[in-house]
Amino acid sequence: MSHNLFLLPLVFLALFPVVEPRLRQQYYSETCPNAETIVTFMMQKAMIKDPRSGASVMRFQFHDCFVNGCDASLLLDDTPTMLGEKLSLSNIDSLRSYDVVDWIKGALERTCPMTVSCADIIIMASRDAVTLSGGPHWGVKLGRLDSLSASQKDSDDIMPSPRANASMLIDLFARFSLSVQDLVALSGSHSIGNARCFSIVHRIYNQSDDGKPDPSIELGFLKKLQELCPLGGDENVIGDLDFTPKTFDNEYFKDLVNGKGFLNSDETLFTNPQTREYVQRYSEDQSAFFKDFVQGMIKLGDLQSGRPGEIRKNCRVVNNPPPVNLMSGGPDWEVKLGRNDSLTASQKDSHDIMPSPSANASTLIDLFAKFDLSIKDLVALSGSHSIGNGRCFSIVHRLYNQTDDGRPNPSIEPRYRQKLDKLCPLGGDEEVIGDLDFTPRVFDNQYFKDLVNERGFLNSDETLYTFWQTRGYVQRYSENQSTFFKDFVKGMIKMGDLQSGQGKFIGIVEWLMMRHRWK
Repeated sequence: MSHNLFLLPLVFLALFPVVEPRLRQQYYSETCPNAETIVTFMMQKAMIKDPRSGASVMRFQFHDCFVNGCDASLLLDDTPTMLGEKLSLSNIDSLRSYDVVDWIKGALERTCPMTVSCADIIIMASRDAVTLSGGPHWGVKLGRLDSLSASQKDSDDIMPSPRANASMLIDLFARFSLSVQDLVALSGSHSIGNARCFSIVHRIYNQSDDGKPDPSIELGFLKKLQELCPLGGDENVIGDLDFTPKTFDNEYFKDLVNGKGFLNSDETLFTNPQTREYVQRYSEDQSAFFKDFVQGMIKLGDLQSGRPGEIRKNCRVVNNPPPVNLMSGGPDWEVKLGRNDSLTASQKDSHDIMPSPSANASTLIDLFAKFDLSIKDLVALSGSHSIGNGRCFSIVHRLYNQTDDGRPNPSIEPRYRQKLDKLCPLGGDEEVIGDLDFTPRVFDNQYFKDLVNERGFLNSDETLYTFWQTRGYVQRYSENQSTFFKDFVKGMIKMGDLQSGQGKFIGIVEWLMMRHRWK
C-alpha cells in the first residue's frame, strides 16, 4: 500500500469543510504526537519574552468560546466581505498576543502540516498559560475545527462590558449552561494580567452618574487607582488585575474580599449575595479554587457551534481565500503584459536608488520625477500603504530622535505616538510590526484619512501631508475614495510601463512593495 494514501484524509480535512468531531484527550496521539509538547515549549518562550502574553493568550479561550463556540473565529482578520471579532467592543485595543498563536501554529505546521486546528491551539495554550504562571494543570479535550467565518456583531451581542454587574454575568453564563460557581471560578482567570484605565475610569469617578466613585472600593485602593488613572489622563495606561498579576493563585479573591477588585465586574462578585459565598470560599481555599477553575475551563472548552469547519493553515485566514484584489477590496484594472526577466541584478543599483522609510516628500518627488512620474502619481501610489505593515526598525528614529535632538517627530498626533511608543519601546525588538493604517487588510482611502489626522506610520507617509506640494492630493483622496482608486490605477499602469530600455534605474516597484517588510 502506498504511504501517500495515509495523507489523503488529512488533505481532505484541510481542503473541505467538515462537521465538528467529538472532542477527546490525546486526539493527536497518532497524527501529531508532540503537539502539546510543542505548544508548551512555544508558550514558555513567549512568556519569557513577554510575561504579559500568558494572561493575554488565556483570555482568548473566553473571548473565542463564548462567541459561537470554541472555533478560533476570534483569530480571523477582517475582509471586505466580513467584519470579524478582533474589532468588536470587547476586543479592540484589549486583546493582544495574536502573534503568539501565529508562532505556535508555525511550529506545528513545520512538524505536522494541516493537522492541528487553531481552535485547539487556543485551548492548549490557555491551559499552559495557567500552568506556567503557577496554576493547575489538566488534560484538555481536543479535536475542534476552525470556523469558516467570524462576526463582529455576534461578539458585540454576547461579550459583557468591564462594567457589567454580577446579575448580568450570571445570566450570560446560564445561556451556556455554566453555573454561578463556574462564573466565579472562571473569573479567577483575572488572577493574572492587566487591564486598561479605560475600563475603570467611570467606576472610580462617576459610577452612578452622580460624580462619585464606586463606594465598594477600599479607600486606599481608590486613591491608588485614581493616581494610576487620573481624570482626563491616558486611558490606555494599564493596571494589575490583582496584587500578584504574574502568579496564578487565589490572591484575586482575597483582593475582592478586601474591596480591592480592579474591574467593576470583579468586585461585584463579592457584593452580590449569589456569588459572594464562592468568592469567600476561594479566598480561603486555593485548592478549591483550582479544582473548580479546571472544571469550568473544561466545560467552557466543550462549547461548540455544530457548524462546518476546517483546519486552517494560517490562523488569520480561511483556506483557499479569494484573489488578492477581491480580498483587499481595491480596484481592478487591465494590465499590460509581455515583459522579459533580467539576466542580472545589482545590490549597488538598489542602494543608489531606494529611499529610506524616513525620506521626506522632496526626496520622493525627485525620485519619482526621474521616472516621469508626477507628484499626483507619487501620492496616489503611496496609497499602496493602505494595506500591510511596517517594522519598528523603520520608525524608532522618528519616535525618539527625529532631528537628532532626542525628541519625536512633532507631526505625530499625541495619542497615536503613545500607541507607537508602546508598540516600539526604545531598545525593544525592532522586528515587531505595526499596521500602516487603521484598516491594514482593506484597500481603501483610510491611509489618507490617517495622514490628515497625523497618524501616518512612516515618516515618508506623514510627510506627504505636511509638505505643501503633496498636501492637496492627500486631502483630496481622504475625502474621495473613487478619485484615489482612479489615480492609483493610472499610476500603477505608468509604473508598469517602466522597462530597462528607459534606463538602468528600475527599482520603484520594489520601493513601493518592499521598502518596509510586507507581512
